Amino acid sequence: MNHPYLDPAFLVSWSRLTPEAIKPDITEAISRAKENIRAICDQPLDSLTYESTFGALEKASEDLHLGWGRIMHLDSVNDEPAQREAIGEMLPEVVAFSSSVPLNPRLWTVLKAAASCDWVKDLSPSGSVSSRKRWRISARAGRTCRTT
Repeated sequence: MNHPYLDPAFLVSWSRLTPEAIKPDITEAISRAKENIRAICDQPLDSLTYESTFGALEKASEDLHLGWGRIMHLDSVNDEPAQREAIGEMLPEVVAFSSSVPLNPRLWTVLKAAASCDWVKDLSPSGSVSSRKRWRISARAGRTCRTT
């Protein structure tokens, strides 16, 4: 199926971004993001890499951010009832997914394990900053999820 809101092309085909495409596109984006998070969670703790943990987490929701960003842009410049209705229908799904990510105990376990790996000290400054920043944000939020 074609998903115009998720099309990564630089030149956006704005005429294809219709209210009818919002639900299938955002549903697909959430499904992809969940699968990406699941892939991070399902890996063995003894074979973690930056790319399979922090890097993968950075990319996990890209489609959702792209699609939802386009929807929010359209809503700000061309508010219409059908679009508003579709956004209202999908907003709880987007919020539920977004809220579930930092509360995922297995994801937290994998990220904690990754943060203690030897390779962390060898990261480039940008990778190191990204992983340390994400770690501090999570720690500041008090997420010490139990894994029982």
